Amino acid sequence: MKIFLSLRTLSFLYCLLFAASNLASESHASVTSQEFQYFCDEYSITIDIEGNYTTNSTYYTDLNTLMSNILNNKEIDYGFYNVSYGEYPNRVYAIGLCRGDIKPEQCRTYLNQSRANLTAVCPNRKMDNGPAYYKKSDKNATDLNEFNTKLNDLLNGLKSKASSGDSRLKYAVGNFSLPNFDDVYGLIQCTPDLSGEDYDNCIAQSIERISKDCCKDTMGGRVVRPSCFMRFETSYQFYGPTAYTPPSPPASPPPTTTSVTNPSSGGIYYP
Repeated sequence: MKIFLSLRTLSFLYCLLFAASNLASESHASVTSQEFQYFCDEYSITIDIEGNYTTNSTYYTDLNTLMSNILNNKEIDYGFYNVSYGEYPNRVYAIGLCRGDIKPEQCRTYLNQSRANLTAVCPNRKMDNGPAYYKKSDKNATDLNEFNTKLNDLLNGLKSKASSGDSRLKYAVGNFSLPNFDDVYGLIQCTPDLSGEDYDNCIAQSIERISKDCCKDTMGGRVVRPSCFMRFETSYQFYGPTAYTPPSPPASPPPTTTSVTNPSSGGIYYP
């Protein structure tokens, strides 16, 4: 499993969880191993660093209280967790997001594992306004024009599909094939609390990074931001079946029954 950590302005604490899936068969991936990666501000693309906090400060106390609250939380049913504790200017915010193919019980386990390690790997750190993490494949694609066109179509299609999610889950996966080329698999996910405009901006910037900067002409890559995640890989399906099934809409109320009285006859009318 991969965990990406960052903090940002106004004592914002960010913990983004994604699980790295191993290929279990040619058509199905399962989560069988976990790999933890931590990114404090010195590994992020920074804009405005807020500095450190000190041990036994109000921020330190609020942070530890919030971490304890995460341990006791039992409501991470759709892979997203958002909590805060304390008063301004020392209020601490925590966000946890598990990838859409991670089951609730696994998600809670991973979140608690990251909670236990967060202050150890990023001690006394506050964070920046623009944390991001990029990673690309070391293999280049052939037939670049067709590959890049199909990849762009896939990612934009996943963008539209994920945006149709609700307040519980914004997640989409898909793939494409090319003649004489391995299948390419893609995934997009955002925190479900994003507004439509924020969602569009986060995903658009991530697609631009993949197509122009970090991962241009490569056979795989990923962009990780505090509120959205994007990844594509060639040759293997790195995700499994979606773990979260939205509840069915409430049943429609029964038809209204109206009684109609006639001087010469009686009956019931169903409009």
